[in-house]
Amino acid sequence: MTLFRGKTQNKSYDIAIGPVANDNVYATIQLFESGLLSDVEAITRLKVEEIFDQILFHTERSLEYLSYVKQENFIEGENG
Repeated sequence: MTLFRGKTQNKSYDIAIGPVANDNVYATIQLFESGLLSDVEAITRLKVEEIFDQILFHTERSLEYLSYVKQENFIEGENG
């Protein structure tokens, strides 16, 4: 069982893929859910946010699908 928006769900996933929400996204959703933003205003605000995807490994079983490919080192301030 997992919690989603304060509600218990019986769905269980090994791996979940989806966008990472930042504080602005959460604020927009809260304003929309409370009725302070219309659907059009909320969508407009969400469209200007840069959204990145994330992969969540929820179970030990999901980790079995990972394999090491390579390592890359990055030095802060250098381009390339």
